[in-house]
Amino acid sequence: MLEAGISDHRLLRWTCHLERPPPVYHTSTYRPWRRVNVDEFKAAHRESALSVDSAADTDGVGDDDTDVDVLADQYSSVIMSIADRLAPLKTVTCRRRVPDPWFDDECRAARKKCRWFERRSTRSSAYMHQWRSELRCYRRLTRRKRAQFWCASVEEQSSSPRRLWRAVDQLMGREKQAGSPDISAADFHKFFIDKIAGVRASTDAAGNPAFRQLLDDVALNLFQPVDQEKVISLITSLPNKQCRSDPLPTWLLNECSVELAPFICRLFNASLRSGRVPQSFKSAYITPLLIKAGLDNTDVKNYRPVSNLSVISKLLERVILRRLLEHLKVNDVLPSVQSAYRKCHSTETAIARVLSDILMALDRGDVAALALLNLSAAFDTVDHCILLRRVCVSYGISGAALSSAELDQLVLDRSTAVRLA
Repeated sequence: MLEAGISDHRLLRWTCHLERPPPVYHTSTYRPWRRVNVDEFKAAHRESALSVDSAADTDGVGDDDTDVDVLADQYSSVIMSIADRLAPLKTVTCRRRVPDPWFDDECRAARKKCRWFERRSTRSSAYMHQWRSELRCYRRLTRRKRAQFWCASVEEQSSSPRRLWRAVDQLMGREKQAGSPDISAADFHKFFIDKIAGVRASTDAAGNPAFRQLLDDVALNLFQPVDQEKVISLITSLPNKQCRSDPLPTWLLNECSVELAPFICRLFNASLRSGRVPQSFKSAYITPLLIKAGLDNTDVKNYRPVSNLSVISKLLERVILRRLLEHLKVNDVLPSVQSAYRKCHSTETAIARVLSDILMALDRGDVAALALLNLSAAFDTVDHCILLRRVCVSYGISGAALSSAELDQLVLDRSTAVRLA
């Protein structure tokens, strides 16, 4: 305590050691796809085996006895060889930080200019004045960009409540929380496997399932081939995201859809005819995500698995799905009260149906009670043998579409690997 003269205040001073936490750096390997010239990629594709092998089959629907695994491996290897030439792998080490979605190139240029004057601000008063002026402009710019971005995001997602709440959560800082580094990939994999095994073990004593029989003339024995026009349409409708197992990004696949469609069409039709799905299409990366923000990220029970397949695998699944839905719609075998996974149906139609049933029961003088069930890991614990049996008996999927293992190839013999972000 120091004597400060005639005053009712005293100045207290002490010494403490405050260490600024060191920045966290991470090393990643990536391909600079954005620097790839699309015309160069198309030229490299025209000279590759993908273009030569597809030249004989111009429409992609002809007979082809080539093994689907060979075709899938050929597609991946040729694309990877082109990628190694045009976009070789680069390893960079950078500081780990969460980027702001509204921080664009204009903000980066303003920050760079501001820092340029800051480094010279000690040389003269003119530089100091200019630095303060640029700093004020930079702050006004960032505030304006932030406000414009979030206002536009909320207005754009106003028609979709799910996306709107996702934007609001991101604005309020309630977005996805990072996982704990103390939990390894092996721990996550063991927990997910044990959870499914525990749910299945609890239902071992259940009775045999009952199947609804269909008429004999309702059957789907063979999937119709797909043409190049439909493949291009499916590619252009893909969202701009991809998996680690994809040999090229989705935006480049979209740009080169006309050039790549013949070989992809040939691959898909070979799979539909043989009833086999390439083994590489059934390998998925599992990313653990917290079920809800704010939960303990050191407990594996608070995580849910998110499975990511390659884009080409999802395209093949969409081709098969459209043929299945067409068969179910034409033969009217879907339950009339089903709202899930149907076009022009959603949770709103399900709620409207439930509310209608309750009101009609009350009008008749009955007592209405609503029971809601929450199924744990519902999709992960589906018995595949029962599913395939139901598809055959209750929905008329048979012949090459089922017995040739096209559908059970989609649900059986899959492999997974847990990937930590």
